[in-house]
Amino acid sequence: MENQLESILKMVSRNSAIPLYVQIKEALKIAIVNKVFPAHNRIPSEREFCRLLNVSHITVRQAFNELTKEGFLFRIPGKGTFVPERRESRGQGIGVVIPDTREPISPSFLSALLFGIKRAASNAGFRLFLFTDTDTDYLNLEKDDPLQGVILIDPQLRDARFLILQEKHFPFVVLGNPCQQGIPFVDNDNVKIGYMLTKYLLEQGHRKIAFLNGPLYFTNAEDRKRGFLNALAEFNIPLSDFFIEHAAFREEDGYLTTRKFLSERPDALICSDDQQLLGAFRAIQEAGLHVPEEIALACSNHSMFIKIAVPKITLIDIFPEKLGTAAAEKLIAIISGKKTENATILDAELIPGN
Repeated sequence: MENQLESILKMVSRNSAIPLYVQIKEALKIAIVNKVFPAHNRIPSEREFCRLLNVSHITVRQAFNELTKEGFLFRIPGKGTFVPERRESRGQGIGVVIPDTREPISPSFLSALLFGIKRAASNAGFRLFLFTDTDTDYLNLEKDDPLQGVILIDPQLRDARFLILQEKHFPFVVLGNPCQQGIPFVDNDNVKIGYMLTKYLLEQGHRKIAFLNGPLYFTNAEDRKRGFLNALAEFNIPLSDFFIEHAAFREEDGYLTTRKFLSERPDALICSDDQQLLGAFRAIQEAGLHVPEEIALACSNHSMFIKIAVPKITLIDIFPEKLGTAAAEKLIAIISGKKTENATILDAELIPGN
């Protein structure tokens, strides 16, 4: 239960544009549906959630009040807040499989993504179940299981889950490029994202650009690398003048890799993720360098922090909420037997910095 609750609470992010009380409300809904809090059991108090999430009592109280109105919680004065018995006949469900803590997703990205999935699922009358990629429950379903399909986030090269789900004839949609024919997916054009960021920096006069990419076994890392190389080739930049490193989406990895880059003094740095960027910022500040005068920064993901950062960082808005909505709608269409295109590619937007 503790591990499941920890995974669900990671959905809540201060960097998201979605109000905190809404994020908490939706996270607790998922916890209740997944029976992290079984029926008739008392859940942690509002005070305890304030401590776990480091948010105000007013924020948690608003989430609790709305869940009580919607019938997901009930209060017994003097005893606490409980989960009522809920009928399993409320409808079918779809699952979301997220990477586990070995390769964490940016909290702001995950929060917005799940919000978009949840909204589309609710509008179609589907419940939402949450799994990590180390879970196997969604691969071992009984005939009468309410789970009707899953969304796989951040596919890997030669992802074994695809074959398992195909052999079971179980509907699924990949959020990211599966790099295999015939698999339905929703994604941005990651080749274009890598190209746009690199081209923008080259147009600003930068010539020694370092690229802090994601783990190479994720398909979007290979696509963004291609875009990066395409832009360099277009500007006739020789290979000796740039650097590429692959690192996890963690602040500490961003910090350590940037320190390595700085020994070669690049004049610009592209990060694949906002957590990497936070680490890069720290390394650059420790080195006594100034952004953007001595080194320009760009990022292919974003959070509220990056949007309000000074100096303003060049970024790509990949619209994670729209990605989540599109993935859920595609999966529900497949479950319903409707025809749908295999690939849905959503536009991303370049937002120039200083």
